[in-house]
Amino acid sequence: MDRILILISAPCYADCHHALISARDNAACPERLSYGIALQEEPTEEELLDMQTLGNALFVVGDKTAWQLVDDFAAGEGYTLMANPAMAFDRNWDIALLHLLLTCGSSRPVLTGILPDHEDTVDAVYAIAVKKAAGETITFRKGTPLRYAKASMQTCFLNPHFCFAASSFFRETALLRESIALYAYRTGWQLFLPKKCVIHQLWEQQLPPMQLLHTDVQAENFAAACGIDLGSGILSPMAVSGIFTANADFPRKIPRTVRWQEKLRSFTVGEGETPLLVTSAVTLPGGRKRTAAEVACFDYLSGMKNAALLLFASQDEMQRMMHYLPNVLEFRRRYGIQVVPSGNDRLPRWLTLSKMAMLEQAREKSLNHSHYAWIDFDYLRHPVYEAASLDWRGICTDRVVLSMVNDKPDLSLIIVPEKMVRTVAAAFEAIVRERFSQLCCLPEETEVWLQLMRTNPDWFEVFTLNKKHMLLSLALMERGREFHTQA
Repeated sequence: MDRILILISAPCYADCHHALISARDNAACPERLSYGIALQEEPTEEELLDMQTLGNALFVVGDKTAWQLVDDFAAGEGYTLMANPAMAFDRNWDIALLHLLLTCGSSRPVLTGILPDHEDTVDAVYAIAVKKAAGETITFRKGTPLRYAKASMQTCFLNPHFCFAASSFFRETALLRESIALYAYRTGWQLFLPKKCVIHQLWEQQLPPMQLLHTDVQAENFAAACGIDLGSGILSPMAVSGIFTANADFPRKIPRTVRWQEKLRSFTVGEGETPLLVTSAVTLPGGRKRTAAEVACFDYLSGMKNAALLLFASQDEMQRMMHYLPNVLEFRRRYGIQVVPSGNDRLPRWLTLSKMAMLEQAREKSLNHSHYAWIDFDYLRHPVYEAASLDWRGICTDRVVLSMVNDKPDLSLIIVPEKMVRTVAAAFEAIVRERFSQLCCLPEETEVWLQLMRTNPDWFEVFTLNKKHMLLSLALMERGREFHTQA
């Protein structure tokens, strides 16, 4: 196996110690690793002794990053990994990472992307998506995760906190003044998101913004290839998702072991609760239609064969939505909460406050369900196995179930027992009416739910979770239990 140089930058050695030890202890061939450490503070004598246990390790103290100092650290290694102090390495990560790089189907591949944390229920590398393009500045966020990806996918952007490639790539880009992603575009290096995650992170790393000059023709061409209009700031579905294919999606391959597990799990779960998931795609006067990125999320949700789903859609969205789901009803104003403010600018909040009213309508129009659950249109942000079994027993109880994230209710999924739908809807509307009469404006949805929870604590069962959009994952098979992730 070729030698790998691990580059890492940190204020002090203590900050990167855990990541370096994790890399060494979990490597299949630790003797093939060398380390280049850029520090801002001199290491102590104890830290120097600890650094020696790594093996072939060099450090430099100063203001430069490890990437900028690659020529000082390199000693003929064939490959280089740009690491960061938040990293935690999986077993045999070095062999797996080399295999992923060499199977990209490119003569000049570079692996990058946004790594998940250990508590991430998706457990896949995330695409680097564009958050905003303003003037000459592009900012980034987490895009679509490559769960069950059939192959590593090409991307346009680079995460400077995680990058793996032939060492020549790092030497070429060590002292660049322009964006490294733009340099890769100019020179034929191809950036890829690995189809499998072999390194996690203990905390999230913020991606630095990217600068593109309008006067640079190649920068304009690069932005166009990424689906970004630098003049208007308009983003294509590709840029929003971070998946640079014609349909902003990627081919998936569900492992055979997962298919078998899901079949077996469906027999184990058996027949239990039968909730109806309810959502909406309503275009309000003066409002916008659902974006391509939001529709892509809905496509993941509507593709789940074992989840009953009902969609309320405005007339202009009916035809488009029926392509994804046959169970679509035209939304009418009377289906919303019966507190209608004056002015179209207040309608988005009115629609948000109409969730329980729509659950009540769903109950009247679609009987024989044990529970009725509001779920946001773009709730599911990642692909799932379409035949995944759902064990509702843990989150479909005899009370209203929702999750709390950072002491605030996550209202993207609210599960209500059939027998409580009318009661909760009436109590919710009563609070809205009271607030409206007092303030002459509609209240915030979160405030209404918090008041309802304070006045009727015995109605609710609350799950405390770390992130939003995680409650549904409690009904799905845990990613860590999938046989292929344990191999």
